[in-house]
Amino acid sequence: MRRLAFAAVTLFAALPAHAGVAPERLLRLDGSTIRVDEVDQFIAAQVKAAHVAGLAVAILEHGEVAYLRTFGWRDIYHRLPLAPDTVMYGASFSKAVFGALVATLADEKVLDLDRPVIELLGKPWSAVPRYDDLAYDPRANLITSRMLMSHTSGLANLRQLEGNRVRIHFEPGTQYAYSGEGINLMQLVVEAVTRRPVDELINERFFGPLGMARTSMTWQPALADNTAAGHDRRGRALEHVQRQKARAAGSMDTTITDFASFLSAMMRGKLISATAKQLLLAPRVAIRFAQQFPTFAMNPTDANDKIGLSYGLGWGLLTKTPYGVGYFKEGHDDGWGHYALAFDKPGIGVILMSNSDNGEQVFRAILERVLHDDVTPWSWEGYP
Repeated sequence: MRRLAFAAVTLFAALPAHAGVAPERLLRLDGSTIRVDEVDQFIAAQVKAAHVAGLAVAILEHGEVAYLRTFGWRDIYHRLPLAPDTVMYGASFSKAVFGALVATLADEKVLDLDRPVIELLGKPWSAVPRYDDLAYDPRANLITSRMLMSHTSGLANLRQLEGNRVRIHFEPGTQYAYSGEGINLMQLVVEAVTRRPVDELINERFFGPLGMARTSMTWQPALADNTAAGHDRRGRALEHVQRQKARAAGSMDTTITDFASFLSAMMRGKLISATAKQLLLAPRVAIRFAQQFPTFAMNPTDANDKIGLSYGLGWGLLTKTPYGVGYFKEGHDDGWGHYALAFDKPGIGVILMSNSDNGEQVFRAILERVLHDDVTPWSWEGYP
């Protein structure tokens, strides 16, 4: 079984990219260019060498999609190729979309980012479903929306890591620790102040206007005609979970084409107002830890001060680069690995989406070769 899986990955990843309109050369961050055929060949070779089941790539110039390719397979076992309209599990790309929603609501004065969330919820912690554990810690009353969205609330990444309980690990607002749990709590806040489900708000404001017809915060049976399976390191297919409940921290299904439309609109100022974008990309605290995960490893370092590593509202930030402010978001789950990075100053962005546990192994090589990216904090990200 292992030999068959690896052989299939190698064979499939050697196939050429699918259709996508692109110029003859692509612009890099440092102003140099690279031939599109060289990009195709390099990515295909990386995918093959790392046994990546499938990889979708979008590159943006001047905020517009200039290159969009898919390599490999959406389902190795059934010999189904990955295509630009193949639905993939977006994982924590969901947080990037939710961050745009929160920034918009704050800009519209529907939401006060610095007001304690317990006041916005309008009830005591003991009456908040799944978060009643916080009733026993007075520090919970200090938590604000800005803290939840910038991962500075003190909550763990997932309650499952702590016996399905929720507790605060440090004074809220004082330091960074990635927390999907905090994002899900923020979903309750948004739904409380708007009195509407978060998936309806996102569909209305983003997915619908941008024509993202194959993107949803919950599973849609209409997408089943072309949906990718995740794959483990041996190339064995994993079930594409059909999530029935919207979760701001990670329930979105999307395609490389749709998410590229989202990032393009974000970069060009067509998605949210200029004021909302300022709120979105405002750094909360400097991140001075050697790695992002495990969440509370907390090995201090100043190595990333030179790039200004921090967090805004659902997006990571690189505030001190030669290319201006960069904003990024990862997505990860068993069988899935994604990365998005954008710089408004040169108008260059990239999206990598993989349905393979091996996908993250090629991210650094691709970004360094194709974009001359010399600012992504690879060690902190934990990408091999």
